[in-house]
Amino acid sequence: MNDVKFRKAKECEIKKIYELCEEIKKDYPLWDEEYPVFDNFLESYEEDGLFVLCINNEIIGSISLETSSWRADSISISRFMVKEEYRRHGYGRLMFSKIENVIRERGFEYADLFARNDHPFAIKMYEKFGYQNLGKFDTEWCDNITEYYYLFVKKLKWKRYSKVVIYWYLW
Repeated sequence: MNDVKFRKAKECEIKKIYELCEEIKKDYPLWDEEYPVFDNFLESYEEDGLFVLCINNEIIGSISLETSSWRADSISISRFMVKEEYRRHGYGRLMFSKIENVIRERGFEYADLFARNDHPFAIKMYEKFGYQNLGKFDTEWCDNITEYYYLFVKKLKWKRYSKVVIYWYLW
């Protein structure tokens, strides 16, 4: 039986996470020598936003949280990756479920993420996870003609209302 754990990354694991990223870059044309780089993972770690999924103490995936460029009550999910041999076994869904719990615990109402227009698998996956495509989002990352990003958003937390308001509404 596999021992599966989702947790915050340790500082000593940043290099392993980056090596996993480099392995994934070989077959993933949307990541290149410019992004992501080691410093992206280090920055996520320093901002308490780097998480890993481990099976039997081996890192098989990673996901990051960072400040949102969309709105203040949102946090961005980025650098989501799973080792190729573990894909399509539910580990990505598990990581998203766990990271959404972290986001809720940190008090954010929304999670957002970006998917490039020429990556239909990611677009379909995020929609399956319940993220709404808000359309093209202007970024400096692409040429915005043939390459551009979609902004995906998911509401994670409902605002709480006082019992008085709820009782008044029901009355």
